[in-house]
Amino acid sequence: MLKKVELQNFRKHTDLKVCFTEGLNVIRAANEGGKTTTLEAIAYALFGSKVLRDGLDNTVTWGQPTNSLKVTVEYGDYVITRSKKGAEVLSMGQVFVTGQSEVTAFCEKLIGADGATAANLMFSNQMGLRGVLTNGPKATAQLIEDLGEFDLFDRIIDAAQHKLPLGAATVQADRLQRLVTELEGLAVPAQPDAAAHEANVLALGNSLAAAKEAEATLIEKLAGAREGLRKLRDTRERKLRLDQALAKVEGRLNDLGAERTSVEEQASLEPRATADLEEGLRQSQDLAARRRPRFAVRCGLGEGERGPRPPARRRAPPRRRPRRPRRRRRPTARSPSTRRDRTTRCSWSTAARRGTRRSRWCSSRRSARRRSRSTSRS
Repeated sequence: MLKKVELQNFRKHTDLKVCFTEGLNVIRAANEGGKTTTLEAIAYALFGSKVLRDGLDNTVTWGQPTNSLKVTVEYGDYVITRSKKGAEVLSMGQVFVTGQSEVTAFCEKLIGADGATAANLMFSNQMGLRGVLTNGPKATAQLIEDLGEFDLFDRIIDAAQHKLPLGAATVQADRLQRLVTELEGLAVPAQPDAAAHEANVLALGNSLAAAKEAEATLIEKLAGAREGLRKLRDTRERKLRLDQALAKVEGRLNDLGAERTSVEEQASLEPRATADLEEGLRQSQDLAARRRPRFAVRCGLGEGERGPRPPARRRAPPRRRPRRPRRRRRPTARSPSTRRDRTTRCSWSTAARRGTRRSRWCSSRRSARRRSRSTSRS
């Protein structure tokens, strides 16, 4: 039974999915809605490009590449997929048949008819059925004969009459008489036993039911086996990761063992170094004890007195940064009046701040004041 059909870039359908149910299914749409296109896509998936009205280049949706055309049909327990790239049949999720001609042969065997016969039996032109129903039973009988190709015998007879050589029928009559005599001499087969036939049919039905149950059981076991295989793969991957982690830990342990060995070697050398330091300290103390009496005698001190404190070691003066010489201004020519004005403006505070002597003008003025005071006193 047809369950589902999916179209991709097939004529006007860029992406269409139609699901069918048990019983009669009706596809209803407006004119040019793609009803016939859907049936043509089903025929293409089953029998290939020979049942198309046009080639694949004209069947693909306008503006889309030819390789993008794809039709998928779910027919019973099989999923049939066909495109320009290839065709395949899937059964329970696994590839069952592959190849354009192989898939076509499998579908013809599955349905029991080739593409032309299936097209005559399954499809009818638009308005064909309505015209038959309107014209009456004669038109209906003619439609059935056309769909079933009942005129095939007439075509064969006409072809034989036109193509076979004509002549006397004596040879054919003798041959026909001989065949009739042989036919009469043949033994008439015994009439089959209906009860035995029904018993055989019943037994075959029971065997078929048992086979279906066994198939369902095998499918369940296969699903369980796949699940077990998946778990085993997960376990294997987990084991590989654990092995890698264990290898890293072992490498780290080896490194720590090497570090421990080096640390133990250093620890074994530390007592020797400590003993050498203690021996040097003891020798220094003995040397100081031997030199202390000599220093006391040289300084005139008793045995218990402490000598003078040794002079403190002078610290070197800080290194000063050399002063940068001042740049002298370039002398400029000035008039005597300007010099005199500048000398006159000089004040005591300015002279003290500059650290220079007072100007000649100030000293001469002070001398004049002293003379005037002396004259007034006299």
